[in-house]
Amino acid sequence: MRIAILTQPLRTNYGGILQNYALQQCLKGMGHEVYTLDCISRPSVSATKLLKRLAKVALGKVPASYLMYERRYLHDYEVFTRHTRAFVRNHIDLYPYADLHKDLTAGSFDAYVVGSDQVWRPEYNNINEMFLDFAEGWPVKRIAYAASFGSDSWEFSPGQTNKCALLAGKFDAISVRESSGIALCREHLGVDAVKVLDPSMLLSRGQYASLVDNTTTKPCEGNLFEHILDRTPEKEHIVNSLAARYGATVFTCNQAEPEGRIELPLEKRIQPPVEQWLRSFMDADYVVTDSFHATVFSILFNKPFLVLENPDRGLTRIQSLLKALGLEKCLICGETPELFPEIDYLSKIRLLDQLRQESEAFLNRHLACPN
Repeated sequence: MRIAILTQPLRTNYGGILQNYALQQCLKGMGHEVYTLDCISRPSVSATKLLKRLAKVALGKVPASYLMYERRYLHDYEVFTRHTRAFVRNHIDLYPYADLHKDLTAGSFDAYVVGSDQVWRPEYNNINEMFLDFAEGWPVKRIAYAASFGSDSWEFSPGQTNKCALLAGKFDAISVRESSGIALCREHLGVDAVKVLDPSMLLSRGQYASLVDNTTTKPCEGNLFEHILDRTPEKEHIVNSLAARYGATVFTCNQAEPEGRIELPLEKRIQPPVEQWLRSFMDADYVVTDSFHATVFSILFNKPFLVLENPDRGLTRIQSLLKALGLEKCLICGETPELFPEIDYLSKIRLLDQLRQESEAFLNRHLACPN
């Protein structure tokens, strides 16, 4: 079957890139021909958005440079994405498009898989497209795999809810990443859903380690990997306290907000290679993070880890994952921990294998034959 995956843009987000890589690899392993829809359109700004931005500049909330954000973004894009997009081009089969409604037809693909990551969060996406509005009336399979709302509260407008409920009803099967997503689908979209693993967990540690082999990654200069997306003094205090307690050396890999922080020098915004990020987990003895996918890879690489709460980016997805694996003790909400929790990874590996089999069975079952 010829399948298209619709997910969020693959630019500099390690987790977003790797979850797509994993889903594509999994579907290929089932014998399908798989492509990821890759948007090549350029960002634009409406008059309304420009006026709001001007007001923020006048109030001192953002630098004046943000008035020309889109122009600066396009100017810098090829530089700050040069490593991450190289991984995307080398390891993910892409289907470029500028407009889904114009560049795809009923015969382009046999099936569409929407997911994963926060594809069903209106703040982040054209939400109608993420419910396949461009494919209305087409004789194709429609599958949602590990789709996430990013929150346990409903963020759709009434108009979006009505439209997406109609579109969701046309799906052949819907799965979500968080337990709360099952209730949101039932209460607001009128459809049933099941919970599956994030795609990144469909692959093994060895499959990710093989991506690092024969690359030019450098040994990490430390043994406590800090992957913090939103830095605060409190988070820094926790990291430093743990490092002192364990006699560990802290190291990091990611650049903070390489896309959004256009006021920073360009060299400060170049995101390191995906393979270097993976190696960070391989080399680390401990991990501290506030990221969902860094939590995922800490588990996959069997590392002692702690997750610092980060509600703005969606705490529900982390809570749901940790609860499914019995790792709630690894989430820190406010307090300063003295130790990394001990984890019986032998039992967690067995549980993860079972959940992986169930998730793969969902895909196999609903992609077994054309519509």
